[in-house]
Amino acid sequence: MVWLKVNPNYKEVNVEKVLADPDSLFYFYQKLIKLRQESIYAETLIDGSYQQLLEENQDSMAYFRIGSEKKVLVIANFRSEKINLELNYQIRKLILSNYTDGEGRLKAAQGKINYIFRPFETLVLEVE
Repeated sequence: MVWLKVNPNYKEVNVEKVLADPDSLFYFYQKLIKLRQESIYAETLIDGSYQQLLEENQDSMAYFRIGSEKKVLVIANFRSEKINLELNYQIRKLILSNYTDGEGRLKAAQGKINYIFRPFETLVLEVE
């Protein structure tokens, strides 16, 4: 039987380091799961209608989940480079981001979404 070789970067990239980092992808996914299952947005995210935005854009994905009381906008940059997106929606709240300083950067946008997304950045927003 042939075993796969251990990646040379195993000392830098491993489960122990990921679990020690509260901002890791592992914990971001846990927050996403909790958001969908146990938050005030659960009904909207599960049962809300779906509306795609930016359908022609290959660099990002954006969509609404629209519920009876809340409207959630999810925007994700799929590139390894920054991209600028301008959307004419009023932000009520940053629900979740995979970068820790997303809220401060959104405040600088003064409520409208004119935002430079960093590589692989994702925002989950409540909008009006």
